[in-house]
Amino acid sequence: MRRDTSGTQSLAILGGNDRLTSAFAQALGDRVMIDACVRSIQRCGPKITVGYTSGDRAGWVDADVVVCALPHRLLAEIHFDPPLTSAKQAAAQALPMLAVTRLNFQFSRRFWNLDEGLRGLLVACTTSPIERLWDLSVLQSGERGILTAYVQHKNADWLDGLSSDAARVEYGLSVIESFWPAARRYFLQGNSFSWQQPWTRGGWAVYPPGQLHLMSLLQQADRGIHFAGDYTSLHVGWAQGALESAHCVAAEILVGNGRALGSSIV
Repeated sequence: MRRDTSGTQSLAILGGNDRLTSAFAQALGDRVMIDACVRSIQRCGPKITVGYTSGDRAGWVDADVVVCALPHRLLAEIHFDPPLTSAKQAAAQALPMLAVTRLNFQFSRRFWNLDEGLRGLLVACTTSPIERLWDLSVLQSGERGILTAYVQHKNADWLDGLSSDAARVEYGLSVIESFWPAARRYFLQGNSFSWQQPWTRGGWAVYPPGQLHLMSLLQQADRGIHFAGDYTSLHVGWAQGALESAHCVAAEILVGNGRALGSSIV
């Protein structure tokens, strides 16, 4: 999903946004390595070696160019040799990640559409900790539907503090039921997911007032290592920003190797 340049419209991929990552996976095949954790990135002459662990096994990959698309808060957990510039390290540590937790609720009937006449992506703004409710099945046919709450900052921390996934879903459902009494009657199942994980450290970057200059430091390539991710774009928190950063890095690599911008990258 992405925002248009005016900020008044959200766009999505018909059939589900996961079709984008599935298309990448299909095109790349066995070149995608999963369940591997990057431990080090070492520059030695013209080559760059990326060291990783996968279970109990250690391995490495040699490359001419490395694109690091990890969340910026993870850079401090990777051993860079030579080290990243002190300015980039300081910027990565100074830029906070927003706490984000997501609640999903599946219903057998889209009562908010069919009974309440509510249309569009955003269907409710509440004063409760679940904040806003989004209809993520708005482009799909049929009576069944999914409402999603993207909970942020202190509200996300509060939800994460509840005892279980079931407790978080039950709390969210009780809030929805308080203003749509039919909700529980049509409720099928729900789940929650917290972005406060070791491999993410939060949902997305938040540039504090007066700190936007950190973006230019985080964008800069460092001795053959390029940096991509929505945090290097003005569209922070959106897939649009991640894709935009990928285009910028591809251009950097092509220009750096003296190739035309119309050339392909494998």
